Amino acid sequence: MLTTVGHWLLVLAWLSCVYSALVNITVDDYYRDPLTNTSWVTYTPSASWKLSLGTPCDNCTARPDASHVYYLTWHEGVYDADGVPNMDASLNFEGVAVYVYCIIPRSTSSPDGNVDMQFFLDGQEVGSYSRPPNGTDTYEYDVPVYVNKSLSAGNHVIELHNGKVGGNQSTVLLDYITYTRDTAVEPVPSNFTEPIWPPGSGGLSPQLHSAENANIIPIAIGCSVGFIAAVIIAAIVWPRLSSLLKRRRRLPPSAQYLQSVGGDGDRGESGWVADAPASTGAAAVSTTGLVERTASTPESGGTPQAGPGPSTLAARNAGAPGVEEVAR
Repeated sequence: MLTTVGHWLLVLAWLSCVYSALVNITVDDYYRDPLTNTSWVTYTPSASWKLSLGTPCDNCTARPDASHVYYLTWHEGVYDADGVPNMDASLNFEGVAVYVYCIIPRSTSSPDGNVDMQFFLDGQEVGSYSRPPNGTDTYEYDVPVYVNKSLSAGNHVIELHNGKVGGNQSTVLLDYITYTRDTAVEPVPSNFTEPIWPPGSGGLSPQLHSAENANIIPIAIGCSVGFIAAVIIAAIVWPRLSSLLKRRRRLPPSAQYLQSVGGDGDRGESGWVADAPASTGAAAVSTTGLVERTASTPESGGTPQAGPGPSTLAARNAGAPGVEEVAR
């Protein structure tokens, strides 16, 4: 009987210990990484990037609708070939994918809606996004200007370079960066072999002895108990979480992009990207590790801390941009 229990516990342990989840971490242009709380988007030179909090800054040329902007903040960078030689925005992260989202101005003046960006990953150029204005006094929101879903797991640095030396003026309105991280659970120890199922007669398999069971059962119990607890919690939380997701789901950026460009022929322009994760409002990290949907507007008195500032715990409690599990 003990041997049979040991076999089943091994199976449960294997199922639970190999489980992993992909999560999307959204880092606002201004606030800290809600998962690590130790990284944020940095701007070079800092004096050349202008921050807007809720409303456009006094000396900003762009005037997007803040209600369509992630967490009501954005950074404006205007590159002029005769002025600042380099304008960069960068983020350090650990993950397997990264997505950069911007607001795209379409006017020809105030602001000049020409957009010209290059992207570097770990110091190597990996992509570009160029888009001339179409002369309309409009803005496009949640536009994925760079997508990379094939990164090796580990630490990376994504850099956005605004403009080209000797090129035209370029206006960048950075909204947020999302990266995907694999939150793998500890794997089964390497000295474990594949579980051996008990023979049909119910007897003890000669390949797995009682002494081995005595060593593996405590470990298997620990993993399986954790797995069972996770299943119970998921069964309780999922109905409420699913309901919230349905109520607060927004159109994916690619759909918004298609609707906004309509039939003006912009789909063939350089920089067109698709299949990026949707911006669905903010998600806060709860003390239980579960993901709860929240609104992207902070509650009164709950303004989150800026990147270089102190802890963002208050921001999380107020519904700061956060972590969202990715469906496999």
